[in-house]
Amino acid sequence: MSDIEKNINVLLISTQNQSTYYVHAYETWKKSLEKYCNICYYGEGYPNFIGWNKTYEEMYKSINFKPDIEIWCGGPGNKKPQYINDSKILKNASQYSHIPKLILLCDFWEIIRDSDIKTYKNRENVLKSYGVVGYITFYSQTKSWLKTVLNSNFNPDKNKNEHIVTFPYVYDNLFTKFREIPYKYDINLQWCYSGYPFRTLVHQTLIDNTKYKIFNAEFLRYRDCDGNNDILNKFFNNNNPVANFSNLLNCSRITMADGYTKYICKIKPQYKLDGTDLFNARYPQVLASKSVLFSPIIESNHIDELKDGIHYVCVNEHNFVEKIDFYLKNTHLLDEIVLNANKWVSKNCSSSVVGERLYKELKNIVL
Repeated sequence: MSDIEKNINVLLISTQNQSTYYVHAYETWKKSLEKYCNICYYGEGYPNFIGWNKTYEEMYKSINFKPDIEIWCGGPGNKKPQYINDSKILKNASQYSHIPKLILLCDFWEIIRDSDIKTYKNRENVLKSYGVVGYITFYSQTKSWLKTVLNSNFNPDKNKNEHIVTFPYVYDNLFTKFREIPYKYDINLQWCYSGYPFRTLVHQTLIDNTKYKIFNAEFLRYRDCDGNNDILNKFFNNNNPVANFSNLLNCSRITMADGYTKYICKIKPQYKLDGTDLFNARYPQVLASKSVLFSPIIESNHIDELKDGIHYVCVNEHNFVEKIDFYLKNTHLLDEIVLNANKWVSKNCSSSVVGERLYKELKNIVL
C-alpha cells in the first residue's frame, strides 16, 4: 500500500458474485479499493447479510460499521433494480440522506433498455432524496451520454455536489501467471453470441477455416461457475474459471474482441449509443497476457490512449481476415505489441493504480 492512510469508510452494498472470469472483471475494482479505504460489504453471500427488506438501522447494527460513503452495486449478479424501484433499497434510506451514495453503472444503455428516459429522470429525483449524489462507472463514455442523451439530474457541470466517477477495469497478476507456456492457438474465438454482431461475423467467417489453429468451446451463454462447471476446465484443468481463461489467453497468439457498441448502435438505434467501442471487461486481461487483442477501435478518455499496432490491433468488418494473415506471417510484430500492451496495462489498470485513483475520487466527495 502507498503512504495514504485509510481515512475513508466505504460501504459496498453488493452481492458476492461467483468467480467466472467475466464476473471477476467486475469484482477486482472492489479489491483494489480495499488497499486505500476501509471497506465493508453488505449483500447476499456476505456474513452480515440479513435481507433486503430490512431498515438501515437493522443493517448498520448487523455490520457494525459507520460509512462515510456508500456505493450501491445492485442485487443478484450484476442486476441493479434500484434504478427502477425500491425492491433492493433498504427501508428508511431517506433518514440517512446525509451519507453520500453512488450508484454503479455497468452498462449505461440499460437505462433505455430497462425503462425510458422520462421514468429514469423522475427516478433520479427519488434517488437524490436517499442521498445519491451521482454514479461510479467503468465506461468513460457514460459521462457524455448522461449529459447529452439523458440530460441527467446528476450533472457535475451544473451541480457542484454531483459526481460521475469513471475508472478502468482492473487486472490482477493471475493473468501473467501462464506467460511461460508455449503458444498453442493462432486465434482465440471463445464467447460467440448472436447479440454481438461483429463477434458473430468474425466467428462465422473463421470457425471452419482450417488454415488457422482456432480455439472455440461451444456454449449457450455466460454463466456463473466454479471448478468443473467451467466450460474451459476440460481444456486447462485449473479448477478455477479465471485461471482457465488466463491459461487460454497466454497460449493464444490473437484474441478477438467484439466491439459491441460500435456495431450494435447500427442495429438498435434506440440504445442511443455514440458508436465508439467500450473499454470492456476483457481488455485489461488480454493486454496483461501474451495474447494480442484484435478489436474495433478503442476510445476511452479516462486512460492513456491505446494505439493501433502498438498496444492492440484495430480491425473492422472488412479487414479482420487481412490483418490476421499479416500479423501471423509477422509474429515478431505481435511480440512487440505484447510487450507494449503489458507495460500499458500495468501503468493504467493495475490494482494499485486504480485503487489510488478511486480513493482520490471518493476523498473529493466526502472530505
